[in-house]
Amino acid sequence: MAAAWLAGSILGYTIDLPWWMWYTVLLLGTPWWVMSIQSGRLVLFCCVLLAITLLAGGRSAAARQVLSSDHILHYLGSERAGPVELRVMIEGEFGSATLCNINSVKHLGAWIPSSGSAVLIGAPAWIEPNQTVQCLARFRVSRNENTQQQLRLFIVDPFHVLLLTPPSRIARIANTTRALAHAALVSGPNHSIESNSLVLAIVMGARQHDWDEVADPFQRTGTAHLLAVSGLHLAIVCWFVFCLARVVGMPPRAAALLSVIVILMMLLLITIRTPILRSAVMATTGAVLLGIRWRISAGTTLSIAVILVLYSNPLAILRPGFQLSFAVVAALIWLLPAWSSRSTQDGQTMSWWASSLRAATVAWSIATPISMYHFGMYSVLGIPATLLLTPVMASVLLLGYTKLMCVWLTPVSMGVDYLLDFVSWLLWTLVNVLAGIPGAGLLCGSIGWYSVLLVEAATIVFFVAKPGAVWRWSGLCVLLWWIPVLLVPIH
Repeated sequence: MAAAWLAGSILGYTIDLPWWMWYTVLLLGTPWWVMSIQSGRLVLFCCVLLAITLLAGGRSAAARQVLSSDHILHYLGSERAGPVELRVMIEGEFGSATLCNINSVKHLGAWIPSSGSAVLIGAPAWIEPNQTVQCLARFRVSRNENTQQQLRLFIVDPFHVLLLTPPSRIARIANTTRALAHAALVSGPNHSIESNSLVLAIVMGARQHDWDEVADPFQRTGTAHLLAVSGLHLAIVCWFVFCLARVVGMPPRAAALLSVIVILMMLLLITIRTPILRSAVMATTGAVLLGIRWRISAGTTLSIAVILVLYSNPLAILRPGFQLSFAVVAALIWLLPAWSSRSTQDGQTMSWWASSLRAATVAWSIATPISMYHFGMYSVLGIPATLLLTPVMASVLLLGYTKLMCVWLTPVSMGVDYLLDFVSWLLWTLVNVLAGIPGAGLLCGSIGWYSVLLVEAATIVFFVAKPGAVWRWSGLCVLLWWIPVLLVPIH
């Protein structure tokens, strides 16, 4: 079902059919499907998959056509000085400014749906996250060292900012929780700017005004996923809570339900993005079903997450976070066991480092071509850098949550704070050393989607197939794809 929904979403974006055409075909086929139920399970299964594909295709086509979204930089251009009337949703603080998402732009008396993130400067003090406001602003477009565009909006008149939608009660609780946690994490007297940014990013998913400078060495070493709160962070916290619950004598079902409570508390604390949303759905579903003694596979929980995320936001399929998150997790679920069983002798037990190396290799092989397509950069140090930095990142994560839980115990909090400052300094030092090694931050130019799909397909066959002709040909295809990619930055 998840594969059918995913295929329907892709078809809805690529095939230029009216959104209502998908639903018309769905309705016209319903009588035939009802009559064909008596033909057997296979026909019924095919009918269900076809119905799901059409439903997903119509929903994604409606998101693309009815709710058309033009990027703000493309619509306004980089030369226009403004002012322009905008409707934006406040995301959070960004240093002394405010980070916002642009919803629409007023042009010739009409509001045109738009998309894009911007730094809002000069916002009034009463603005809160998750509010939707209307304002008149001038904008400037600048480029950083990574050639990424940054849009800055300067409010013309802060006294004429109109509140359109206030935050919900849950959003207000989350905002208050995040503000208290933010203040607690940066309260240490010895924290540097980089240490504060790393701790806030790893623990809360917050991005400060110096985000580009802090994230740059991680991007150059292929370890930017360590800063994005995702399944890895959630797994570390849940594993720690589960083990702690088992040590104090809690049964497995109670420990699983305690993990669900911890996940819900984390969602109030962190900034919600697609990777953590996918992880939260999978972890919550698995823990709840484990608590009621209903076994479910990891692939099924991933499928549930795919359907829920795409149903709530059909446009998510176009974003790098969705593609990288789901592709890597799918590879770890289906490719890693097949490769491990194929390359391990019967009765042989792999060490922790060997298992981690294989998992990092699979994740890097699947994620790197997609990342190269979106960002134009990759690193050959991704696998060893991930293995080296992950334990340090996990220490920052657990120490950060320990500090939040012990914030009212001053002696304990101070001791944890010194440890947190040292570990975050160690992480920053190591990643900068790795970023200076040749092979980090290689620019690869433009890569087409067909090329990415080709190497992804060949990589999947290489990991799954047994040694033979198919395995050799797939490995040759992967090698022939990577050779010019490696030679371009060297040349």
